[in-house]
Amino acid sequence: MRYYEKLRSKKGNVRLCSISLLDADKYCEWKNRTDEESRIVFESYKDEKVLDIQDAEKILNDLATDDAFAIINDNQLIGLIGYSRMKLCNQRTNVWIQMDPYLDMDKQVFFGEEALDALIRYSYDSMNLHNIMMQVPAFNIQALEILRNSNMQYLGSSVATALYQNDLYYSTVYYQTTKERYLENYKHIEKIDKGCRRIMIPDDSKLSELVQGEKISLVKCKNPTDKQVSRCAEILNNPKVGIPFGWHKVNWNDYRARKYLSNSEYLVLKEEELVGCVNLFRKDVRSHNAELEIMIGEQYQKKGYGREALTLLLQDAFENGGYVSLLSSIFSFNDKSQKLHEAMGYHKFGSRMESYYAYGEFHDIEMYEMPRDSYFKKYHK
Repeated sequence: MRYYEKLRSKKGNVRLCSISLLDADKYCEWKNRTDEESRIVFESYKDEKVLDIQDAEKILNDLATDDAFAIINDNQLIGLIGYSRMKLCNQRTNVWIQMDPYLDMDKQVFFGEEALDALIRYSYDSMNLHNIMMQVPAFNIQALEILRNSNMQYLGSSVATALYQNDLYYSTVYYQTTKERYLENYKHIEKIDKGCRRIMIPDDSKLSELVQGEKISLVKCKNPTDKQVSRCAEILNNPKVGIPFGWHKVNWNDYRARKYLSNSEYLVLKEEELVGCVNLFRKDVRSHNAELEIMIGEQYQKKGYGREALTLLLQDAFENGGYVSLLSSIFSFNDKSQKLHEAMGYHKFGSRMESYYAYGEFHDIEMYEMPRDSYFKKYHK
């Protein structure tokens, strides 16, 4: 049997099955199509390389390993659907979907909606997930239509975070659903605000090695000293810092702290003393946006160090690195961080509901954005 069925949609028109490598040739056809709609769905404008069978088999193999499913109708592959950025400890995940570009638009939406509904039901009933989010660029009309017809709720749109055809920036649109809302069959449809911007020319290598402020300095994190590593572990083991920062279940030792610092962008130093760190992560190297996080030790808070560190990082990222937009995800109980970001000019564009478990209950994640245009309007009047 070519397809091993794992799930079936409620209406019965599609099945979610294990991915078969026998479909590598079909996947090659999808990816190598040059018409505009196919290039949008598969983002093939990012890479002009023609996909061969071996490449397709490797991609399908990786997808199968990462809990993706083949969408089957009449024993034919018509799409793929799966998870990304799954956090089982907090019972949340992102999902994605790609439909056969040879199908009519109406069929893509019709079958895609059924497949998405089947995956959501499976996520809640069998995997005990609590929050599911899907994000798509505003120019991907097929995916947006699937979301509009689904039981997912419009969360918000971040500005200028999806690059299209090397010269225009569009919004990235976020939809979500929680287990409670899904079970109530809650349906919410919003109009999509498409924003487009001209392309910047970013270069991550132009981020400064040292950014000097009045009270503190940001130093590129290359070889932290043993003292700085131990100080980092001490800061993160403090629940008043670790829990709002997202690390409430980790016991930090020097090994873990060194590994964490090695993935951070900058150390925040007062003279030679480590007071925290700031980081750019989940970098979209094509659309030139990233997420920003900041961690300041408890004894160094309320002294202006966090505000200055954030100011210096924004300045370096926008003026030297050429980033177009910086995002921040902040837990709803972290009032200090929310107030800091709002004072710096960040705007809140949505809330990911009940998707972080701490203090014995679920909390929302507040989603903030600082577009490059807003930064220059605020700091370069």
